[in-house]
Amino acid sequence: MRLASHIIRRLRAEHGSAMVVAMGAMSVILLLSAWAADSSVQLSGNSKRDLSSKRALPAAEAGLRDATYKLNNRAPAGTACPAGFTAQGTTLCTNGENAGNGTRYDYWMTKAITSGTCAGFTVTPDPNLEVRCVTVRATANGETRRAQARLVRSTGLPLFPFPGIFGDQLVQLKNNSTVRGALGSNVRVELENHACIRDGIELGTPGGTVGPRTPSGEAGCDSSIVRHTAAEGPFVLNPKEFGNSNTVNNNAALAPLNGSAGSLNSFREMRITGSNYSFPEGVYNFCSLYIEGGTITISGTVTIYIDSRSRDSTCRTNTGTLIGNNNVVFQNPGDATNLQIYVYGAGPVEFKNNLTMNGFLHAPQATVFFKNNTSITGGVAAKIVESHNNLDFYTSASGQLPRGTTVPIFYRTAWRECTPSATSPTDDTSGC
Repeated sequence: MRLASHIIRRLRAEHGSAMVVAMGAMSVILLLSAWAADSSVQLSGNSKRDLSSKRALPAAEAGLRDATYKLNNRAPAGTACPAGFTAQGTTLCTNGENAGNGTRYDYWMTKAITSGTCAGFTVTPDPNLEVRCVTVRATANGETRRAQARLVRSTGLPLFPFPGIFGDQLVQLKNNSTVRGALGSNVRVELENHACIRDGIELGTPGGTVGPRTPSGEAGCDSSIVRHTAAEGPFVLNPKEFGNSNTVNNNAALAPLNGSAGSLNSFREMRITGSNYSFPEGVYNFCSLYIEGGTITISGTVTIYIDSRSRDSTCRTNTGTLIGNNNVVFQNPGDATNLQIYVYGAGPVEFKNNLTMNGFLHAPQATVFFKNNTSITGGVAAKIVESHNNLDFYTSASGQLPRGTTVPIFYRTAWRECTPSATSPTDDTSGC
């Protein structure tokens, strides 16, 4: 009996139970640690893949910009690939670059196209535009992103988007403006203190905006807004092709070359100061043109090129300007198309204190600034157009717009991200 009681007491005793509990807890901790480690490994892998994917997208953007730069720099014919590209079939041109740190992009550029789709939009024939489509595949440490862009250049027919005033980035009219024609921009139009627009406002993108405005409400004023669709793309405004006008021109016909009314130095920097001055029919090329008062008579058809050091190294630094001050009159008895002024670079282009001009001014890379009483018949197209204090604008009597060849600069007019992989094994541009 005593032995049985002893055995029961020993069985009831809890000596060593702590060890069992501790071992159980350690087992749970080990299991949780293993799960956490596995999750960490998975999260680390996901983070690396996410980082690589994020690196691949800007690499795709870099590929698009590289393709655009090479296309503009090498300027191939519409039926050809840029120099250094490899032809793939009859319609594609291929190229690629290592971007470093395990990243690479490859791209496929079409030759000029008039049909099909690009960046999600249908391409239609347009004699005024050349369209190319670029598809880029970028890979960073095994992660791939693809994108596609539609590149467009104006073929120069016509040089002005429409009869009126156009500013690629901005048109700003302050204090009494009457535009007997259309007014437009790809980005923004700002009208302040009485503005009358006869033919409405044209915006080259769906997101273009019109700032504070005070439509006059007068008869014949039209404040309606027409926006290009994403498929149509923005207006494309390229510099006019200057060709060899810097060396073959009619500058020598100007007289007096070194007189009280005008002077032209060996750097083709032209100054007209006071009195009357005459431009005989012909083509003129200046690195800068400065006018201080006076009347400039236009005989026949006159084309004036304001060149730029970026195009012609014989032009001195800080030239490429067109400045007119204090009662400048371009006396052109014919149609506005008889006087055409083209500015290649960034200017500046400024007319202050009374300008009267019957002609066209084209400065796609410059800001054109008018101040205090401006009267223009013809057309204005620039990067930015600003007018302060009284603008009267009329379209040309004939309704004609100047036509000519432009520098072949391509602009992106649409962008779209594609599927990570081509949807057709035989078409590297598919899936966009």
